[in-house]
Amino acid sequence: MPAAAPAAGRLPIHEDPERIAARPDADLAEVAAWLAEHASGAGRVGVALTGTWGRGTGDITGIALATLYAPSPEGAYESLRYITHDAAFGHVLRGLHYFGASAMIVLIGAHLARVYLTASYKYPREVNWVTGTVLLLLTLIMAFTGQVIRWDQNGIWSMVVAAEQAGRIPWIGRWIAHFMLAGYHLGGPTLTRSFSWHVFFIPALLFTGIGLHIYLVLRNGISEPPERSVPGTRAPIAPGTSA
Repeated sequence: MPAAAPAAGRLPIHEDPERIAARPDADLAEVAAWLAEHASGAGRVGVALTGTWGRGTGDITGIALATLYAPSPEGAYESLRYITHDAAFGHVLRGLHYFGASAMIVLIGAHLARVYLTASYKYPREVNWVTGTVLLLLTLIMAFTGQVIRWDQNGIWSMVVAAEQAGRIPWIGRWIAHFMLAGYHLGGPTLTRSFSWHVFFIPALLFTGIGLHIYLVLRNGISEPPERSVPGTRAPIAPGTSA
């Protein structure tokens, strides 16, 4: 007597593995299941680590570029021209520095957006969110000062516009603009201050912040979305009780 067909709307408890493997979408379903299982946490860590890699690339290439850069109004732009056109592998170093910094900003922004959209800033990771926001602000300041110290038309006018806009902030704007320009006018002290912040102070703050951020991640763990519940099951109301 042939086996009875399963009731409508219900799946058989056991199915022949050969029939499952013979399905045209079996391989795609297996790949999708693997990605869903492994990419949830690893993908988030990968974005953060890739941004950190961009930070490391910028530091290494920046040290090499600093050995040939002249932080003076008369020699800054000319030293960059020398690095780009005459120094051995200078154009490669500048390219790695530029694209590494750009990738770092994009990936940190993507990481921060993912944390916000998945509500990973909630308890017990509030301090992780605060340190990550501070790291983003430091990274943006790092990028801005790096643009200024090129001391070309783009860099000079970027500082002029930024100082003008900062000066419009109520009560403290005048002090911020004076601090950015290192005086009341754009000149040599402006370049020196931007160079010192780009090379010394901000990297030190970034390394400290990254260390604290990683420590908090290791302490609190990586946030994960809730797992998909099994159909037909209910979570217990309290530990040790049944639903």
